[in-house]
Amino acid sequence: MPSLLFGQLETVSCRLQGRSFAKTAFESVFGERILFLERTLPAICNLFSDLNQRDQEIIVEKLSVKPKTNLSAIVQNLQQFITFRVFENAPDKLLNDDLQIESALKTLRLVFFASLVGGPLSRLRRSDSMQKLDNQIADILRGKLQTDQRIKNIQEDPLAKAFNVDWSIVETPLIPYSDFINPQINKKLEIDKDYVNYKLNFEDGQKNFTMISFPFILETATKTMSMFYDNRVNQIRERRRVLNRIRHDIEAYENGEETEFSPDEQLPSPYLILRVRREFIVEDALFKLELVAAERPADLRKQLCIEFQGEEGVDEGGVSKEFFRLIIERVFSPDYGLFIFDDETDYFWFNPYPPIFGSEEEKEYMLIGMLFGLAIYNNITMDVHFPPVLFKKILGFDGLFEDLEHTHPSIYRSLITLLQYDSTELSIEDCFCLTYEVSSKTVFGQTVNHSLIQYGAEIPITEENRSDFVFRYSDWLLNKSIKKQFNAFLRGFELVTDESPLKVLFRPQQLEHLVCGEREYDWEKLREGCRYEGFSEFDKTIRLFWEVFDALSVEKRKKLLEFFTGSDRCPVGGLAKLKMTITKNGPESNRLPSAHTCFNILLLPEYLTKEVLEERLLKALDNSIGFGMI
Repeated sequence: MPSLLFGQLETVSCRLQGRSFAKTAFESVFGERILFLERTLPAICNLFSDLNQRDQEIIVEKLSVKPKTNLSAIVQNLQQFITFRVFENAPDKLLNDDLQIESALKTLRLVFFASLVGGPLSRLRRSDSMQKLDNQIADILRGKLQTDQRIKNIQEDPLAKAFNVDWSIVETPLIPYSDFINPQINKKLEIDKDYVNYKLNFEDGQKNFTMISFPFILETATKTMSMFYDNRVNQIRERRRVLNRIRHDIEAYENGEETEFSPDEQLPSPYLILRVRREFIVEDALFKLELVAAERPADLRKQLCIEFQGEEGVDEGGVSKEFFRLIIERVFSPDYGLFIFDDETDYFWFNPYPPIFGSEEEKEYMLIGMLFGLAIYNNITMDVHFPPVLFKKILGFDGLFEDLEHTHPSIYRSLITLLQYDSTELSIEDCFCLTYEVSSKTVFGQTVNHSLIQYGAEIPITEENRSDFVFRYSDWLLNKSIKKQFNAFLRGFELVTDESPLKVLFRPQQLEHLVCGEREYDWEKLREGCRYEGFSEFDKTIRLFWEVFDALSVEKRKKLLEFFTGSDRCPVGGLAKLKMTITKNGPESNRLPSAHTCFNILLLPEYLTKEVLEERLLKALDNSIGFGMI
């Protein structure tokens, strides 16, 4: 019965999709489409929304072998119907309450998994050490968290489990991922209310309909906002837990009851406070975060608060951005030797031979992983240049040969030449003179040899084994040679993000955007999203400001971003998301422009000439380090 119904849906979808509305029968075809969208399609979707697990699997199996054009027609019709329902929805009604949208999304989910199952599976494989590392993280948290907190595993979609597929495995599904995203849902969705329903389902076992449960329809910006709510709720919950404990201990102490509280003891903070010195920012952060991870890992889920020793500045977000910028600059410096920079790709990669790899270097890699997690947890983007393969590895999958293009481009090209070589005239052994022993250089120029298999130096590379050599060499470069370094990094990352829905919501490319922000800067969106206090957009000073801005180089524009936001990164969703505010800061004077980075506010005196405005603005940008200038 389910297969028959979906066959009817497929037939009608393809027929309607293939009809031309430019013919004289426009009215009848249009009427047929409206009838299909209003009556036939909802009826079919209602039936599919109640299928049991086995019937769902049958449908996915049947659809996964259908022609791509047929699946595409079904997706387009379902998307049209969902969009139609969004527009029909009353302004005061939640999309979550529309039963027809719910049934259509449940049907679209079946097509989505058919697209995954039918697409060519990537050769990504689950890292052997991933499950072991997951268990270690869980053990640490179980031993250190309070008894009222439980280790919670994110629910895996039953279809993903049944077919052993997920977003990271299938890189090229039958239908592009972008075709499943519905722009109108993303525009109208009330993310805060949707998240509340999701949280109630997750923690209390309720069965509310939520869009987060269908992440394939959501844009990266929408998912990022869901992550923001999840992080903020956890931070508030941890803050309340600490405050309740303080209140309880004080009351018990005053009543003469037994308690761990002492008036001489420093009370626990509801925030994760890091007091650091600028000149020793890495050492101070490493020491404090290592202490927290060892003794109170739950504190990593508190809201981060940075204090620079000897400087003004209450951290409402801006000081934290400055902290991340400075520490990232330092740990990626060649002086530390933790990472190797490739000039050709503009990417960093783990140094397989750090100066002295021991407990200290391992702690520093772990610190960097914790910084990644804390940045996500506190909604901060970072200026880091890692290749896409890192984000695959974070999600638990090994790097493969094609990933070498971004980490080791010259080796990648050489291996391509090896694979494509035609040995009709000269054998591979005579032409390349390769064995299963490879070599690399340390940062000090020393050559290090490594056998990819036992007695590798004695086994030549031939036409028969060249593919195996390429696989093993790639595995060595991307996985085995940096195993300790990456596992330390991942351990730090997981300590912060272990309980978040991160791995369910995001694909590797989306995770990269979450960490690093958007790569493309649409500067016009910054202007469109700008708000004014004390000025109007038509005032002379504002017009002069945008004239000066338009003449700035890209690097100067990024420096301006950093000046008033604390970061030069473009957030997920574009520059309009910054909601820049230009506030009048008195009449024209010798004062320079200043900023409240916590709130993305640029404080601008009422300069009356372009020359003065440009001179003062550029001087401010060149002298904007620290938080004592306002």
